[in-house]
Amino acid sequence: MRHQLAHLYHRRGDVSAAEVEHRRVLAARSRLAKLPADLGRRDEAVAEYRAVVEARTRVPGADHRTRCRRGRGCPP
Repeated sequence: MRHQLAHLYHRRGDVSAAEVEHRRVLAARSRLAKLPADLGRRDEAVAEYRAVVEARTRVPGADHRTRCRRGRGCPP
């Protein structure tokens, strides 16, 4: 749900709010990755943690906001 909200903010041009929501989604995914680890399913936990780390490198930052304002690099 938050992921969809982030996309809605982005489509409306509120990139700052979209970034906040995307970061909240990633924080929740990181917390959820702990569950399989606690159950001894280490491979599953590692895979989810890696997915979170990879996604965090893609979450837009200040540079993205600048590109977006200039009309480059923004999804429709």
